[in-house]
Amino acid sequence: MKLAKLSLEQLIKIPETKILKFKTPLNNVQYPLGKIDFIVNYFGTRTDNPELLEDIRVAAGEMIANAICHGNHFNPEKEIKLYCSWIKNIFYFVVKDEGEGFDINNPRYLSAPPPEASLGLACTRQRTSLVYNFKDSASYVCKELPQKQKYATTLEKILLERLVTAFNRIFQKKVAVCELKN
Repeated sequence: MKLAKLSLEQLIKIPETKILKFKTPLNNVQYPLGKIDFIVNYFGTRTDNPELLEDIRVAAGEMIANAICHGNHFNPEKEIKLYCSWIKNIFYFVVKDEGEGFDINNPRYLSAPPPEASLGLACTRQRTSLVYNFKDSASYVCKELPQKQKYATTLEKILLERLVTAFNRIFQKKVAVCELKN
């Protein structure tokens, strides 16, 4: 399924969208772990899968760090805004800074080695379903959760029950065979 590239205006209209605003830290020592947790905790309302949670934690950390360093240039007078929302099984989060913006799909950010390219963007792309922007000062990240179909759940349950029954039969026969030999 192709993911929709929703704008900030569209995401804000969703009633469940969560918003957090904070001033830019003066340096990387004041790393905003609580801000990352804001995003991760909202993602965690739909999954407790540790690998998926770690994907969001890393992506959120990288995008917030980029906003602090490259967007707001550690200026404590500037603000960063975080937006999180769910649409069905797709989680969107947006990190908006007060920088001049950039084209997230510029080949310079996709293939060149650091410092020209961004390892943070590459890492975020690797761990999420979609990273995009509108050549502005907001970075958009999507993570699609796998959907289980109802028949698959029922089929899984039937197969598991049959497997347990088969193991029980085998185990009981082996126990009976062992008892006969003694």
